[in-house]
Amino acid sequence: MTRKLLFALSTSMVLIGLGARLEVAFRTSTRLSVVPLQDDSYYTQSYARQMWAGEFFSVNGEQLGNAYHPLYPILCAPLHGLSGSNPVLGIRLAVLYNVTLFTASLWMAASTGV
Repeated sequence: MTRKLLFALSTSMVLIGLGARLEVAFRTSTRLSVVPLQDDSYYTQSYARQMWAGEFFSVNGEQLGNAYHPLYPILCAPLHGLSGSNPVLGIRLAVLYNVTLFTASLWMAASTGV
């Protein structure tokens, strides 16, 4: 492949990835709280919400969970604290946080010549 074609393909993939993440962040409240929060996402965000409320690794505040690594819920917990009692805003902030991490990792990879 030529260098220009490779650059065009990688740029297209980056833009599609950013677009997909931003689309999730700005969905309607109904779609946001149902569609992307299936399986792991639901539990991760529930853990983060409960951790901010003072419970440690609990989905519902009653039963302790231990199926997921605590790093990402710990990083998302302050976002749910900023959202107050609005769980949808907490999810939006978590998705925007993911966009920030995605962009930062791409910038670091590009700046190192990877």
